[in-house]
Amino acid sequence: MTTPPALYPSHCHVLSPTLGRWCPLRAVDVFALREVAEYEGQGIYFHLNHPIKWVRLTGIIVAMDEFYSR
Repeated sequence: MTTPPALYPSHCHVLSPTLGRWCPLRAVDVFALREVAEYEGQGIYFHLNHPIKWVRLTGIIVAMDEFYSR
């Protein structure tokens, strides 16, 4: 298994194309996002070494359940 790449310093985050945008990710990719202790509580997660704040779930719907009780 490979080690994750080194993170860029926080002053470089504004240069990342993923920080201020909605990032389309699959559910498995959202599950793989990691939280770093120095950014805990800020809502910033990392995919490789890219900071991600907002996620748009993408994928194929394989099942749908409808509930009419409410």
